Amino acid sequence: MVKRVLWGLLAFALALAFTWGSLPGTDALILGAAAALLAFFFLGHGGHSHHGVASFDQLAQRSPLGKVHPGIKILFSLGSLFLCAGAKSLWPPLLAGLILGGITVWKGKVPLRRYLSFLALPLSFIALSALVMIFHLSPAPAGLLDIPLGPVWLSATAAGRQDAILTFCRAMGGVSCLYFLSLSTPLPEIIHCLEKIHVPQVVLELMFLIYRFLFLLWEEGQRRNQAAQARMGQGRFGRRVQSFALVAQGLLGGAILRAEGSWQAMESRGYDGAFCFLQEKKPVRLRHGLWAALGLAALGIGVFWPGR
Repeated sequence: MVKRVLWGLLAFALALAFTWGSLPGTDALILGAAAALLAFFFLGHGGHSHHGVASFDQLAQRSPLGKVHPGIKILFSLGSLFLCAGAKSLWPPLLAGLILGGITVWKGKVPLRRYLSFLALPLSFIALSALVMIFHLSPAPAGLLDIPLGPVWLSATAAGRQDAILTFCRAMGGVSCLYFLSLSTPLPEIIHCLEKIHVPQVVLELMFLIYRFLFLLWEEGQRRNQAAQARMGQGRFGRRVQSFALVAQGLLGGAILRAEGSWQAMESRGYDGAFCFLQEKKPVRLRHGLWAALGLAALGIGVFWPGR
């Protein structure tokens, strides 16, 4: 409940900051209240207790988009990401985020509530960063909203708000591009594509080991959280803080022990410094390439056409 209230307050503050001064005060408050209700009922629901790191790999393994050649998905995702980062208008990254998110949910069969729960964590960082970008220190009142702080003023300016909105849209579009790739393509397929373009083997090995040890760290944290809950360590706020400190204190040591056990298991199975994955041959279909090319072309026109 507390998490849902915090999400509602963050959505209200963000909507109010983006619309204050450009809309009448009553309309801005109504829009902020609507955003708070949506965040309260969707983003704050469920949390991340059962939607962890492992869910990405499980959803990618089961995704119907797994039939598409991974090279096409990588090029489409990274091309969209670069175009979102270079956009001078907020519409191309918004369009890319909606399209790629829609493909992930519709074609990739990722439940909408699960997808929104995945978006919640990066959205919180991006939203707080956007709020900070709106305000600037000035020696005199010079913005849409001015807050006195002793000899200086904390002012929300129109230029700062425009930069914050553009940064917010770019970042959310980029997150949608990366989620499209990670929720439809298992890591071994990505590594196999990187091998074909001669990425150094040591980089690929580190990539896979870090990815695997993220699972170990997550599993260890979940196991310790469950142990704390079984011992009534999730009651009052003070007890929750104490439980979190104890879990964090033992998490590193437990994860190191799990990693050492995993390394010994790899060596006992003949690990010699190179990973070999069984790969299913997936043909490059013309229609998949055409759809990816059309999507990148449409996004590129949206990015570069306003500048001309």
